[in-house]
Amino acid sequence: MIKNILFDLGGVLYKVDYRETAQKLADIFSATMEFSQEKELSVIAEYEKGNISTDVFRQEISSAFHYEGSVENTQFDHAWNVMLKGFYDYTEPMLNTLTQKGYNIAILSNINKLHLEHIHNEFPAIFSVLHHCFFSCNIGHRKPESSCFHYVLDECGWNPKETLFVDDALRHCKAAALEHIHTLHWQSAPYSVQEVLSILLEAIENHD
Repeated sequence: MIKNILFDLGGVLYKVDYRETAQKLADIFSATMEFSQEKELSVIAEYEKGNISTDVFRQEISSAFHYEGSVENTQFDHAWNVMLKGFYDYTEPMLNTLTQKGYNIAILSNINKLHLEHIHNEFPAIFSVLHHCFFSCNIGHRKPESSCFHYVLDECGWNPKETLFVDDALRHCKAAALEHIHTLHWQSAPYSVQEVLSILLEAIENHD
């Protein structure tokens, strides 16, 4: 029986547009570089695990673009955060409904300090609905590392066989499945609250 639901943040609960940040950085550095959830620089992974500071991250990105000039921190931060588009309309009512139904709800997100600060400052109320929040830059573990899932299960005291993990990255779902966690590979779409609940409750029923 599913008792716990572990959500990814970006692409599942929160809207993200990587292209906008790629374009803004290209404008700043007068050079282009492709990056997305699938294609990212190693420095992004290090930043998301909290292994480097924000200042070092800014410097490393400038170096990756072979840029020798200086960029104001506020200009860089705006470009880096412009990909963040807010929570989906269904997120808060869906989380409230699942909580009322008695499910334990948590977030597990690969996220960096700049993005986390931006989202927390803009939408503090939504995080109060959650039982647990696990952010890679705070816990030092990052999906799809097995240690990341072990950390969450241990901290929550959850049985993996009673847990549903919802993520839009297939490789993350496959990694969670190796730890005996039930998974739902999320397909982003303009869902209504009713549609989202229907998808989730069907997945829960299938795994019970």
